[in-house]
Amino acid sequence: MVVRKSGFISDAVAARFMDFGLSTNVWDKYPTGSPWDGRIIHHGDMPESMQELIVDVLSSVKSAIKTEFGLTKEIYPDDFTLVRWLTNDDHEPHADSANPGGTPHPFFWRKYTAVIYLNKDFVGGELYFPNQSICLEPEPNSLAFFPGTLEYLHGVKMITSGTRYTLASFWTDDQAKCIYPSVFLPS
Repeated sequence: MVVRKSGFISDAVAARFMDFGLSTNVWDKYPTGSPWDGRIIHHGDMPESMQELIVDVLSSVKSAIKTEFGLTKEIYPDDFTLVRWLTNDDHEPHADSANPGGTPHPFFWRKYTAVIYLNKDFVGGELYFPNQSICLEPEPNSLAFFPGTLEYLHGVKMITSGTRYTLASFWTDDQAKCIYPSVFLPS
């Protein structure tokens, strides 16, 4: 099931992440030729002043996922990133925990993926699911989440102008992968 929640975060929360993204130069460096080079900021590279906000957003996402999927088992965030999608960026259909053909996936523990849209001053960038014939238009402040399995292959259509900003988080039932153990793990 692909779930979308409009108005999931406030304009003020979106503005804080956007202001940070527009004013920083800490975009992660990946090897030359990587499509992610200069496009991602991981939670640990965001300022201390934003950590409480990140935890609040993650707590809300966790609650939404658990409620919509009727989960009784706990889930934990294993990553949280601010991602910018520049003109001509796209992403072919993929799964976040499995590879077609059964080759090992580097993040096999991921159970769910969540994306929050921060802006709309761009063209393109729709999130699509070929197996379900679903295409979600980006809507600022909305949340989309879904299982990380092959059944939910998903991609991002090309950004034809502007820059798309999103928050991405990935969720697991493996406590050892939790990025904020003092907050999300039982004491």
